[in-house]
Amino acid sequence: MADDLTSTQKGAVTEQAVAAALMLGSKGRLSPFVPLADDHGIDLIIADKETGALLPLQVKSWTKEPSKTGIIQFDLQRKTFRQKAETLLVGVLFDVETASIRQSWVMTMNDVEEVASVYKEKYAIGPSVRPNTRDRYRPFRHETVKSLVHAIQEKIDTLTKI
Repeated sequence: MADDLTSTQKGAVTEQAVAAALMLGSKGRLSPFVPLADDHGIDLIIADKETGALLPLQVKSWTKEPSKTGIIQFDLQRKTFRQKAETLLVGVLFDVETASIRQSWVMTMNDVEEVASVYKEKYAIGPSVRPNTRDRYRPFRHETVKSLVHAIQEKIDTLTKI
């Protein structure tokens, strides 16, 4: 079913799911905005209504079943990559059948450069979805939407008020 969608459509669905999760999970405190163009690697900008802080997110999705080894992959194009500690990558394993976030990984762009596999044109993040994994992506993993929202809320709380 997900194979019928274009990568742009898959991305849009996942970005909307992340936006909805952040609004619901923060009880309206976090308000997502979509840039007019995402040619700079930013898919959502999260505004904290209490502090005025802004947090850019790049959202990547995986909509297929994981491989037999339990590995999925998120690719970030090097031409749009911006190394910034205040920009987060949110990788989402999206369940098409239930239209929900199954697992997620949240890391700064600085973290991406440290843990990703580096190729000529991209950075590749290849986390395992297996419950007992001890891969290098485990510290960034979130099993629930509540945990994902909490991680983003913690990051936005560290930003200074605008």
